[in-house]
Amino acid sequence: SPLQPSGLRFYRNQYQSLMRRRSRFWSGTVICRMGTKYFLTRRQFLKATLGSAAGLATTGMLDAGGVTRADDTSPTSNLSFLTEENFPDVISRRPGIDLTRDKMRLLLVFRENQTTDNVNAFLTPADLVLEDSVGTLPLLSYERINHSKKHFWVRKNQPGNANTPIDQSTYQYLGNSLHSRLYWAGPVHRYPGTKGREGLLCPSPNVLLLKFSPQVQGQMPLSLKKILDLAYLEEVPKRFQYLSPFRYYVLKKIGRQTVYAFQQMVLEGQIPFVEEARFENSPLLDPKMAPPTDPLYGSGNSGQWNLRRIGAEMGWTICSGQDKVVVWVLDDGVDTVDDSSKGLPGPHPDIRFVHPGMDMDTMGTIDVISTRDPAERPEPTHGTNCAGIIGTITNNLDSSGNSNPLGVAGLAGGGLGPAGCNTGCPIYPLVFFSSPVAGPATDAQVAQAFSFATRVHKGGISPDEPGYIAKPLGSVANLSYATGAAWDPAIIDPKIKEAFDAGIVICASTGNSNKNGVGYPASNLYVTACGASDRTDNRVEKANGFVWGSNYGDKLSVVAPGVEIPTTDAQDWPGQQRGNAGGDYDPAFWGTSAAAAHVSGLAALLLSKYPYLTPTQVRTVIEQTASKVGKFATGSPPQYPSMRTNGTWHEEMGYGLINVSEALSYPADVIIRDTLADTGAEPSSGVFWESPDIVIRPNEADPFSDTDVVLKNQDNYLFVRITNNGPGVARNIVVQARIVPYVGTQFTYPYDWQTNSTFVRPEPLTVTYPTIGQGLANQVVAKFKILRADVDTLWDWSNKMWHPCVLAEVTADNDFRHANNLPLIGPGSSTPQRNNLAQRNLTVLSGLPGAMILYPFIMGSAGSSGAKETELHIDRSQVPEHMSLVLDPHHDGAGLPRAGHTQRIGEIIADGEKIMGPLKVKHTHTIVRMQTSPGARYMLALKGEIPKDARRGDTYALRISQRDFKGNPPMGGATLVINVK
Repeated sequence: SPLQPSGLRFYRNQYQSLMRRRSRFWSGTVICRMGTKYFLTRRQFLKATLGSAAGLATTGMLDAGGVTRADDTSPTSNLSFLTEENFPDVISRRPGIDLTRDKMRLLLVFRENQTTDNVNAFLTPADLVLEDSVGTLPLLSYERINHSKKHFWVRKNQPGNANTPIDQSTYQYLGNSLHSRLYWAGPVHRYPGTKGREGLLCPSPNVLLLKFSPQVQGQMPLSLKKILDLAYLEEVPKRFQYLSPFRYYVLKKIGRQTVYAFQQMVLEGQIPFVEEARFENSPLLDPKMAPPTDPLYGSGNSGQWNLRRIGAEMGWTICSGQDKVVVWVLDDGVDTVDDSSKGLPGPHPDIRFVHPGMDMDTMGTIDVISTRDPAERPEPTHGTNCAGIIGTITNNLDSSGNSNPLGVAGLAGGGLGPAGCNTGCPIYPLVFFSSPVAGPATDAQVAQAFSFATRVHKGGISPDEPGYIAKPLGSVANLSYATGAAWDPAIIDPKIKEAFDAGIVICASTGNSNKNGVGYPASNLYVTACGASDRTDNRVEKANGFVWGSNYGDKLSVVAPGVEIPTTDAQDWPGQQRGNAGGDYDPAFWGTSAAAAHVSGLAALLLSKYPYLTPTQVRTVIEQTASKVGKFATGSPPQYPSMRTNGTWHEEMGYGLINVSEALSYPADVIIRDTLADTGAEPSSGVFWESPDIVIRPNEADPFSDTDVVLKNQDNYLFVRITNNGPGVARNIVVQARIVPYVGTQFTYPYDWQTNSTFVRPEPLTVTYPTIGQGLANQVVAKFKILRADVDTLWDWSNKMWHPCVLAEVTADNDFRHANNLPLIGPGSSTPQRNNLAQRNLTVLSGLPGAMILYPFIMGSAGSSGAKETELHIDRSQVPEHMSLVLDPHHDGAGLPRAGHTQRIGEIIADGEKIMGPLKVKHTHTIVRMQTSPGARYMLALKGEIPKDARRGDTYALRISQRDFKGNPPMGGATLVINVK
């Protein structure tokens, strides 16, 4: 295919630029280097610019013909790129990270599914063997080669462990003899600093992830489009949405070209508008951290010792899972597909699914009746094993409708505990399908999975899009995978951070290599790294008789059971073909895969019970409540030698073995009651500005024996009573108080606690506590001193028209609800709707019959962000009908010298009429509407006369409250109590 003039100009310009920059160019040195043996010489470049397609084909970027499209299954591909010259010795993933080629290995990708026998027959004439075949290096117990039905890792047959590389004759045989069967073949490279098989990977020769410069907005520049066309790179748009800022490009023709040269030119800044080019990487070792189902691992005790060991039974009395909390299982697949129309099983009956799952290859839904032939789908054993630990349905009926539960119990499977937290957490599979374009479980697929889960979690997917479910209450992502260095963090890490920031808890396996070093992505800062423990509560390690060991080290978070774990298995799937009888349960699943699934299940329970927890707080609870077990625990109580943020820690056990009952019992809920009947529910309701847990007294004795009493010319004392309403012991409690120098009907948090300079802070006396137990019996009383100077100015001692308002706040380290600063109902973020905040806005006046009453107050708050339409509710139901009462909307503020600046109310409406002056408050409930501004405060006053027929000892109560027009609960209020002398 002839070169286009625009393409020729591009390469000529590149050539001229390089001539100016590199004096050594004329000797034929590198322009586009692919490793240490790949050169584009001056002769080759000139040949290309003169119009020879074959010349540019040698760059590995263009193809001269005999090609097929990526979606073409015809057996006519030209595999002439299979040469030693076209496989670079060194590939730079990024500056400073050079991948070196292992010349003894290849990754072969076939067009159609192959059996092992067929592949071995193809390989024998070329003196090649499968990586895990007899005659190769022995597999370690924890290793499994990352073959799929189309992807096969091969190496040169090495008698006596010789290091003979694959030679040109082998490449020629593969190209000539297997061109009708092979889709492509890729070189195997090693990540720097790694040993053994863990550091081996294949950067796909036909896929690039490109990040364009900011100039590429909307329509792609014509010059860049032509460059990509010349390189035969074609975008797969459906994958960009979940890989942004990278865009997924595939060679649209498989022939002589690879993507390695193009990536190197991007790295050297030679491709305009392209900032980065990343490979899609497949690891040689299967990143799943457990072996497939195997009868040798299926014997032994089938009891679920693992759940009893981590305290699940006691934990289930608190919560066994909520169906609005979704667990995303990122894996090869879970047994969700309904093949009943083909005479095969439907979805696994013992697992609750919220969706059949999403295919990370096609970014489409895994159909209920799958469009993929069963033989094309990967084995869903590992994903089903992990999903079963997390969410196997508990106490479900068997197939005959009898009350005997099916199979095993899942940690978050529901069926036990209190209503509202016993419906069980459903599973949503995100499936790493292998395709001829890329290998199984590539870094691009993992990134897409996190990105898709984030979008759904945030409610950003519409009902007509593939994979839709309603926005979940909470999300946990389980990744029972780990690699040494095969996956590129530059592709995955940004998506992990997005998921974490959106509120998704992420749990991953540390790895089964028995080494000091947590695998990736468990090593990521935002991922909970899960190691495995054995029946003796020690780390699984070879020294204890196991053939594998749990990775450990500085990034380890916690451990969970990882040996002989009973769980679900893919139905009738003992081998490669669905439909052969093989059992639906695995009695002895193992590995750090199992450990990660336990931790994910616990995270799902925590979000079910406490949906306001952030991912950081979920991890904090899990780590702080872990049991200090194993041979490394010392002291009384048992602990580990190192101290970290969430307690004592050890490199082999992390913070310890997860403890379900302790974790679910851990969060506290310290409250200041708004009423004596307050249960701590949010938002508060009713008259919440008369808190019985806040009083002012002239002395320190019996503070709650009476109502407020204040004496002039001396210090007085403020008392705040605290109750721990949560299941756990509250830790590190701090109480604060503010005295407001006026009566207000709205206060905002945190403005009025941290910013409002007009508020007075009483002197703290006893305001901190190390712990507070649960319930009324363990209440504590914080004490503050109100200095004499403040007493003399905060109270109206001359006219006695008002008393100040008192605000109080309580916090605890493990009261996560308050720490999260939950959104409050109604505009303005009003404080009383949260149970950690309370106010006593109660003014008591005394007067003789016939005396005039003036009650000035302020509506609004300087810290509010409320609507511009506000309602003032005046409740005079406890005032005699004939008592005169007037609302003055333009009170001048006399009598509130410390109130500061206030605005004048504009238009007000009562009974449907505009009111310009004072309003007679005649009705039992009077509603006054007015236009207000965010952050503004307005001075008003109620004026009245105590009825002349009032008797001594009579008590009247007048309550005002502030709301918005939408009928939400009050933002705040104030109460005036009138005692008749």
